[in-house]
Amino acid sequence: NLRKTSFKKMQLKEILTYQLWMVILSVATNIVIRLDFFLVSAWCSYKDIGVYNAAYQMATIVLLIPYALNKVMLPTVSELNASKLQAFIKDVLKGVVILSFAMLIALPFLKPVIVLILGAKYYQSAEIFQIFVFVFIACLIAIPFDQVMYSLGKVKYIAFGTYAQIVIITVLG
Repeated sequence: NLRKTSFKKMQLKEILTYQLWMVILSVATNIVIRLDFFLVSAWCSYKDIGVYNAAYQMATIVLLIPYALNKVMLPTVSELNASKLQAFIKDVLKGVVILSFAMLIALPFLKPVIVLILGAKYYQSAEIFQIFVFVFIACLIAIPFDQVMYSLGKVKYIAFGTYAQIVIITVLG
């Protein structure tokens, strides 16, 4: 009976520690998601805010891809042993590098395509959208590493990285 109680306490502590880091990560993620908008709105005109927000709305569609991939792959990754996890990382990283390279090649063509589809009034937003796509590439490259950290229960490292993003975004403003 004492073993069961001790075991339950250890499980509870592990769950609470993991959840604490998940909450800390969630707060950081929510800050990162809109910190840029708050900085732009503090320093720019309403027109500039509109241009930025249009680019952000276009980019949101693209930025959902790494988010969705993370959510879809996590259950599978969590069940892998160390050797299979290593093979998984290699496979996913290959796909991510190929997709990232293709997106880098497409980057210069995004502005004309957006202007063609949405019109000349979106020209400035298209330039900002290109920057967002570059950020998307960084998010895409982070997927396999985030998956490993989640599956190993090392959410605190992802949280530290997200808070580092907050600092970098704020400093670079």
